[in-house]
Amino acid sequence: MKTNVSISLRCLCAAVAAVMLLCSVSCGRKDQAEGLVSVKYSQIPQGEDLLLSGLVGEPDFIALDSDTSAAFTPAATINVSDNYISSYSLARQPLKLFDRSTGKYIGTYGGIGRGPGEYLQIASVQIDEADGKIWMKTYPDINVLHVYDIATREMEVVPLAYSTGDGSWLSYSFMVDGGARNITVAVKPEDNGCPAIAWCQDYEGNVLWEIPRTYSFPEDNRTMMDTDRNVPGLLDISFRSNNTAQDTSWLVGGGEMRPLLTVSFGQTASSEDSGFAEGNYMYSTTVLPDYVIMDVNLQGRSVMKDGVRRINVEPLPGVLLDRRTGEVSLGEVVNDLMDGSAGCGFTDGYFVRAYDAAGFMETGRAALESGNLSEAARSRISAILKNLSENDNDVIMIAPLR
Repeated sequence: MKTNVSISLRCLCAAVAAVMLLCSVSCGRKDQAEGLVSVKYSQIPQGEDLLLSGLVGEPDFIALDSDTSAAFTPAATINVSDNYISSYSLARQPLKLFDRSTGKYIGTYGGIGRGPGEYLQIASVQIDEADGKIWMKTYPDINVLHVYDIATREMEVVPLAYSTGDGSWLSYSFMVDGGARNITVAVKPEDNGCPAIAWCQDYEGNVLWEIPRTYSFPEDNRTMMDTDRNVPGLLDISFRSNNTAQDTSWLVGGGEMRPLLTVSFGQTASSEDSGFAEGNYMYSTTVLPDYVIMDVNLQGRSVMKDGVRRINVEPLPGVLLDRRTGEVSLGEVVNDLMDGSAGCGFTDGYFVRAYDAAGFMETGRAALESGNLSEAARSRISAILKNLSENDNDVIMIAPLR
């Protein structure tokens, strides 16, 4: 991010908060937590880790179908719903859909290319069971969403009400409410020609409410917007970056855009930097109903593999904000259910962790010996291990947020 972004984001918090547009149209609920917490990473005190068992309910384990090579996705990003699991990858892999209860491969939605129903890459996915659809943000179709019918696999295009005219496909996030048939969208406040920083629209592109953009900073494609959809009825957004700038997390809904947490790392990469320099901080943030959780790493050397940049990192203490009290501390989410490893993997209202087959053979056995698991979960792991080989597809751990 460019040298003025550290100042820009602080100004943005104040500017946006000052011009919140409250609207009587319902499009997302209001959240009860109040106030922006702003901290310097170097001054955050050490606190206690969060145990995963205290955040989630009973875990399930699903071995994805290995009967066809089409079901495999390298470096997969996983999304879940009540009855489905989807996987895709930035390494130009189309979306694969699985039955959540059995792991059976259902099929592929769309394809890699420039023809009808095709795309070059997927950036974000939401499975909307209420309407029987899969929503995708894809490239190069940056100002529309691809919507696939789960049953027929037919695709329709839903236009965004406003355009991010700079051509950046990673500069906005979305959340679909299938019951209300509306979409909440938030855009990075860059010099991209978009008049609003957030809005809610129907499927035809009619705006139900909007928050005008009052501030912008120069475009930086090294900073991406993340959305995990873990807070019911609200669009969560945070900025994932490897350029050492500070990060702010937000919740959007009900005509409001509310800042939650800003973490300053004390330095900002210049506009000439590639963003992959050794020594940069890397961070990603997840918003939960009661917590904001930030993973922090120190960047090492990076290489390209399978079309995806792989970066060597040194884990640093994460950041935990208790949204109920406003207290911030250094700490991690510890997976005490399995092997005690640290890491945050919450999406769609679930903790989700994908293990490759070889990794699950090791971790699953360790969990049976020392994990904090119910007998039902132990039985499920044992059944999977009995039939699993190193070349099989991934095993997915899914546990609902409490």
